[in-house]
Amino acid sequence: MSGGNWLHNPALRGCLIAALWSLALAVHADEASEAVGRDKSASNVAAQPSSTDPTTSGLTLELLNRIAGALETANAKEDPPEKEQREESDLRAQWKMAEWAFWMMVASFAQVVIGGAGIWYIRRTLVLNRIATLAAAEAAQAADRAVEVASKTAERQLRAYVSVNHGAVYEQKPPSQLVIEIQPFMENHGQTPAYNLTYASEACLVPSFPIPADFDFQIPALPYQSMTCLNPGQKLAMFCGMRAPLSAEALREIKGPGPRRLCIYGRVSYTDAFGEPRYTNFSFVIGWNAEGQCFWVNTQQHNDSN
Repeated sequence: MSGGNWLHNPALRGCLIAALWSLALAVHADEASEAVGRDKSASNVAAQPSSTDPTTSGLTLELLNRIAGALETANAKEDPPEKEQREESDLRAQWKMAEWAFWMMVASFAQVVIGGAGIWYIRRTLVLNRIATLAAAEAAQAADRAVEVASKTAERQLRAYVSVNHGAVYEQKPPSQLVIEIQPFMENHGQTPAYNLTYASEACLVPSFPIPADFDFQIPALPYQSMTCLNPGQKLAMFCGMRAPLSAEALREIKGPGPRRLCIYGRVSYTDAFGEPRYTNFSFVIGWNAEGQCFWVNTQQHNDSN
């Protein structure tokens, strides 16, 4: 510790003041003891000079009192510049602590904000990912539907469409036993062939026209059916005849006012280019006008297809 600052230490000043006061009290006590001894032995030592100088003892005591007073004054009152410096140092330290506390608070707040922003970003990313996933799934489904629609459209545009149309009627010529023969024809209106094509038909007399709603369009099973391929735009004649010759009365009836009429019906079956089984049902009533010309009329039943 430097000599200029040791008096400002309260502990050292206190110890020094106590030591000086102890020294002053000891000197004062020695002087009092000597005075009592001198009084008691005045008669014996009257002629001898005293070994203690009262002036010196008084000066010593006065010097000690001054030093103690100075120490007490120094202890009671510090140097104002040094106190101000210490206060300024303490104030700066407090300001630094307050500044560090402020920046710690700012850092904590920023961390909270950044953490909240990170949580929001993650949640937003998850939401957007879910939306993107759903959109991708919907897009994939839409693409599948578009492919399916395009495939179905192409199939509808390219597949075979077989229809059965009016043809010729070869009448029965008496007295021969030839039966009436009916020859409609079928045509492929599609852009691809009709594969594995077969047909079955039946010619008969119906009780009236229009045909009764409960009429049975059953086709008898054939022991053998020929099979062919009908190309796009191709026409093919069909042959169907009555199972037995008609009587003269029946011929007059179907060519006259009726009520019975000649009917032909049947089914064409085939497979299209896409492997789908297809069919076309047909049904016609055949009559003659007053000039003896034959005409065909489509019935309301049994004229459908897939």
